[in-house]
Amino acid sequence: MVSFRATVERLLKKIWKNVFVFRLTGEPPQLREIIESAYIPPSVKTQKKESLELLFLNEQYVKENYDDFMSRYSGFGEDLYSLLSEQLPEVFRKLTFYKGIVYQTEDSYAVFIGEPAFGIQLDPLIEVVVIWDHSRHAEFSSWLNDGHSAVLEYIQKGVDGAWLD
Repeated sequence: MVSFRATVERLLKKIWKNVFVFRLTGEPPQLREIIESAYIPPSVKTQKKESLELLFLNEQYVKENYDDFMSRYSGFGEDLYSLLSEQLPEVFRKLTFYKGIVYQTEDSYAVFIGEPAFGIQLDPLIEVVVIWDHSRHAEFSSWLNDGHSAVLEYIQKGVDGAWLD
């Protein structure tokens, strides 16, 4: 993932390399070229940043693929991702799956890298599906007659722009 820290580290390496070359050859550093070479297109910056910011800071995560999720997760919402792949394949293709490794290790997390970026959490212990972005939070559970269709409808509305204020 491209982060601010990685960009700064890349810049510092290039600057120190130029300082070293300057000391050896006397050729002045080309700072403008160094800065321009560290440019990351906004879409890449935004997508990577969004996925990191949507995950909870007090937890540590490892990425997992869909097959890993299917083999380890059983509980409420376990068929949500397969329904997403069937009914909203454009959303499913842009999901990155994560597993918490410190606190809620049984939960599943997925982040949608698109517009708008949002997160999904499946919690088998309290039987809830949580959908959130930077400004809203919605929970779906067994208290709904057909919770999965409500979740899919909510996600579709968000992707269609209904969440935009």
